[in-house]
This record gives sequence, C-alpha cells and structure tokens, in this order.
Amino acid sequence: MIFNNIEYEIITDETNVKKHTSNKIGEVKKNRWGIEYKIIGYVKNNSRLRQIKFLKSGYVAIVNNFNIHDGSATDYTHPTVCGVGITGIKDASKHFLYYRWANMLGRCYSEKHTNYKSYGGKGCYVEDYLLNFKNYVNFIESLEGFELLKNNPDKYHIDKDLKNSNEKCYSRETISIITKEKNIEIENSSKAVEIEVYDLKGNFVASFASITIAEKMTGIHRGNIAKNINGKAKTAGGYVWVKKE
Repeated sequence: MIFNNIEYEIITDETNVKKHTSNKIGEVKKNRWGIEYKIIGYVKNNSRLRQIKFLKSGYVAIVNNFNIHDGSATDYTHPTVCGVGITGIKDASKHFLYYRWANMLGRCYSEKHTNYKSYGGKGCYVEDYLLNFKNYVNFIESLEGFELLKNNPDKYHIDKDLKNSNEKCYSRETISIITKEKNIEIENSSKAVEIEVYDLKGNFVASFASITIAEKMTGIHRGNIAKNINGKAKTAGGYVWVKKE
C-alpha cells in the first residue's frame, strides 16, 4: 500500500505475526470525533503501525498506535470544516492557503463567522469540488497570478466577484487572484447605495451614486448622511437624505 508517498507492506493475517495485546486486526475503534474505523492490517517490520479503514467513507490510512490510543486517527475525507469542508490531505492547516479556504467556508456556512450575514446569509456557497482542500490547492495553483500570491500573500486576494459583483458561488468559473486594492474597490462598489437629497420643504435637490460621492461633492460628513438615512437623525447638513427607490 502507498500512503503519503510511502510504500508499506501490509500483513492482514494474525497468524503471520507475533501476538499483539492491543489494536488487533478486526477491532473497531472510534476517533475523538466519534467516527468509527476498523483495524485491517499490520505494517511489516514496524509493530507500531496499523492499517485502518473508516467504516462510513471507506478511507484507508496508516496510523501509529499512539494515534489510535489518543483518538487522533483522522479520516481526511470526512467533512470536518464547517460541517462541509474536507481537508483531503495530512497537515492541511500548515499550507499557506488553508486559512483562506477555511475562511471562505466560514463566511458561507458558519453562522458564527463575523461575515456570515454578508455571504452565507445572502445565499453565497462553494461548489462541491472546492469543498475539498486538496482540490482547492490544485485549482489555485493553476490560476494566473499564483506565484505573485505565493510570494506576496498580503498583497493579493482570492475573490469571486471580479467578473460579476453579484456572484453567489465560489467556483472554478468565478474565482480569480486579484490585488488587495482591486478587491477593496469591488467591495466598495457592491456596497454603494444610490441616494437622494431633499430640502426641508421636501423639494428634490439632487441624487448621488453613493454616500461617499455625496460627501465629496457636498462636504457633508458621510457618517451624518448615513445616520439620517437610517433614521438616527432627522437631517444632515440641513437636508433630508433617503435611499433612492
């Protein structure tokens, strides 16, 4: 069996090995997440290693007796990230892309995530293929700009909105590598709210594409304009501001 790029010779018959007092072939165990697996073999010439098979997924792995005793034997095909994400590989969290992937899943699937309301709460989701971190890594590595991202991770983002700011799905068709500045520009554009301003007699004065533009053109602080629009203040700068219908 080849596992993690290492070839192991497996013994599946108890009669061909010395007597073991624990972790025998045929025993069913549970890891710390309650996932059951069965010990199906020994590794020849290494009494510490066992071959196991997870009963639900069928995933086969080579683990140390220590992993069995402390419950850390892991099924890398089991969705352990936000209930949907599969790491697919050992030590996934050590990869520089891992937290970008996990954060993407958190935004879409974890109600505890600080940005869930703006993503999962509005219907954003991740295509099945990219729910597997191993697949995600392979895909990101194929994108234009990957080397720039790898060498300058603080200056580049992985985003789905370059082609369409209203896109709901993180997929191989929508994701691209863009500069941090470009991503901020897209975010600000998607959040823009067209507004209208009236004088105190109710007469229409002007309209603006966003609060930021209104601030630049009138000199009235955008925070005060926002308070008026949200009903926390009656006026701003001597005018009444409302969202354009």
